[in-house]
Amino acid sequence: MSNRGIKEESRREYFKVLADEVGFSNDDLKTGCLMRIADATEAMALRHTELIKQRDRFEQWYKEEQERRKHLERSNAALRGHLKRGKNKCAAAQANIKRLERIERLFSQGYTERNIQP
Repeated sequence: MSNRGIKEESRREYFKVLADEVGFSNDDLKTGCLMRIADATEAMALRHTELIKQRDRFEQWYKEEQERRKHLERSNAALRGHLKRGKNKCAAAQANIKRLERIERLFSQGYTERNIQP
């Protein structure tokens, strides 16, 4: 009598008469039930370990994305600083150009350096 047969036969409903005809005793049926319970417990444990691995993988992905987000925030802050500095230089250069154009216009009108106030 194989273990597979005991497990399969323990799934069926038995009356004492049927169990005697088939050749399985009540102890065999109990053994088959216990074997099925053990298999189900192992299957649940496998699923549990799968869930633990999946949770660990999601935690790792979350940590990686948090680090990436922090890196991008610092990078964006640095780029905003460069942009602001560039805008300030551009504004200063434009103001300097306007000042020079004003001085050039005054010279063309006949003013001398003594007459021009900065």
